[in-house]
Amino acid sequence: MKKILLILIVFTLCGCTKINSVASNNESSNVTEITENATTEEVKIEILITEALTTEEATTEIQLSDDELNLMQLALLSKVKIIDTEDGVKKNVTELPYYFEGMDFRYVDLDGDGKNEVVLQPPMQGSILHEINGTIYRYPITNRISYHEDGTIYGSSGADYSYLFRIKFNETECWDEVIYYAIKGKVYMIYEYEGEQIEFTEEEFAMIQEQYPNIKSEIYEFNHNNIAIVLSEE
Repeated sequence: MKKILLILIVFTLCGCTKINSVASNNESSNVTEITENATTEEVKIEILITEALTTEEATTEIQLSDDELNLMQLALLSKVKIIDTEDGVKKNVTELPYYFEGMDFRYVDLDGDGKNEVVLQPPMQGSILHEINGTIYRYPITNRISYHEDGTIYGSSGADYSYLFRIKFNETECWDEVIYYAIKGKVYMIYEYEGEQIEFTEEEFAMIQEQYPNIKSEIYEFNHNNIAIVLSEE
């Protein structure tokens, strides 16, 4: 009888030990799972914080004092008014016709004087901003033209007529100064003073095309940082 009781006690103790062992293992497993979940959540939070900081850095405006900005930058940041040649009224850039935030702009020397103009390009009519004697003027211009890196512009009024030109400015208007034009495949040059028209040979036209490559000028989004960076590169 004593032996039977002893065996029952030993068996009971072993059973309890096994149950406790299983329970202990389950608790350990649960702790590990909780720790892993916590670690995963921490990683997710850290990633979200990093992304937020990166986005904040990307959208943080470059801080420049007015003394560090040139006249065109001051005008584009609404710190200096622009004279609109269409009505002669001084306006902030945000008051110009067809202005809207996030439109595109180009920064290129259109008249060949060594100083770049700004071309604002909404979907419809565009604007050219040009400096004369410390004043910025705005000129309306169509967007259906191709701007080259060297400031020349390619225009066309159909399959039979195309031309390459620069733009010249005064305080009231801008106009095209034609470099050459083509009518039905024949290419002509306009001499600025004589007004004489001469048809080019194929070799001469090839030289013209090489001199004025059809390479588009760079386009930038109209925002504070691009105004600060791009217009400082001149």
